[in-house]
Amino acid sequence: MEQRNGESIALAYAWDLETNTRQEKVFTVKHSIKTKTGMKVLTIHVIFTS
Repeated sequence: MEQRNGESIALAYAWDLETNTRQEKVFTVKHSIKTKTGMKVLTIHVIFTS
């Protein structure tokens, strides 16, 4: 949905076809991961090919 410096805002949904109901959840995902040596900031590399 949206990307900011250091985090992304995401949307997940589930649709029950039997009852025709849908539930949405919006949540924030930080661009970091916990390792044995501490927190590591993740970087996003975009590669374009022609």
